[in-house]
Amino acid sequence: PFGHFGETIIRDWFRNHLKELMYGEESVYSLLSKQQRMDLENFEGNAQALRSILKLPFSDSEFGMNLTAAVINTLIKYPCCSKDIDDKAENIQYHKMGFFQADEELVQRICRKTGTLAVGSYVRHPLTFLLEAADDISYGVADVEDSFKKGLFSYHQLRKKIADKIQKYDKNDKYYYVKEAQQKLTELYVKGLELCSSVKDAEMYAVQNWLQYIKGWLMWCAAYSFSINYTAIMKGEYHKELLEDTYHEKTLEILKETAKDYAFTHTSIMKLEISAHKLLNSLLDKFVPAIIYFDCKNAGFKQQKIDKKVTSLLSSNHVANYRKEASKLEGEYKERDALYLRLLLVTDFLSGMTDTYAKTLYHELDAID
Repeated sequence: PFGHFGETIIRDWFRNHLKELMYGEESVYSLLSKQQRMDLENFEGNAQALRSILKLPFSDSEFGMNLTAAVINTLIKYPCCSKDIDDKAENIQYHKMGFFQADEELVQRICRKTGTLAVGSYVRHPLTFLLEAADDISYGVADVEDSFKKGLFSYHQLRKKIADKIQKYDKNDKYYYVKEAQQKLTELYVKGLELCSSVKDAEMYAVQNWLQYIKGWLMWCAAYSFSINYTAIMKGEYHKELLEDTYHEKTLEILKETAKDYAFTHTSIMKLEISAHKLLNSLLDKFVPAIIYFDCKNAGFKQQKIDKKVTSLLSSNHVANYRKEASKLEGEYKERDALYLRLLLVTDFLSGMTDTYAKTLYHELDAID
């Protein structure tokens, strides 16, 4: 719920509260392994998406939605565990966590099948680069179009944004392509004034058609970049985004900045995020402490009555997955690893909510302290 902001809230909650949680006489923080702690403190939507297709669907298949290894591997945008995150690394695959420790065995099996795991080191699947470019293009265009339709900025503000950026660029190839994009926007506005009955409609005509024009260019750039870097990509030696260093890299930058300046900082979004912060923190405050002794095999640890009521609200699919995974545990770290899986059970539950459901549940539970 609440997209990337909800992801940040979950991450920050564990960073702020993990050391406060107790498991008997021992803190949860000290009990968990370093990677398990970092999984929670670096909670990542990409890693959660992988769990959503591999383990969380109601299915008899060992592999959840039962997608092919190639499709699953393509979705692993960051083949990196939480211990190896380095957001300043030259290789973008280390910028975020791509899978939880709980899912690494499956990830290894998938990557061995596709050839993206060799000598103990992961590389990105070639199609991941295209997926990431498609993601950047679709959201870059859609965010600007949606915010324009909502009246958050005008045609003239968009044109000024482009003009201001152009002044900061050196007169190289990228400068001229952005200048060309600016000219295209102007041409479409003039044409819109001829075709449309009002200035407002002309602005809409210009911006919508301009975004389609830019989308076509960005798709061409992604395809061209993939083709000229094909050998390095197939060897696992290409470490950038496809749209980086292309003719319209700066145009995509303009789209992202426009959405950030006019949409993401809008009062309505700020109000939503303030509300999201309160309600998701409240749900985590209730569900995480309640899950500590859930289904616990240690006879000395019992849930309180209120904790049992809280955990009874968990998704039956998610609980079934937890029990399935916990039943496979063995060895001296069995108890610790089961606790880790229970904490993931809560993040699975919260991550599967819509904004509306999260808000409804928060209000229903607001009286519970």
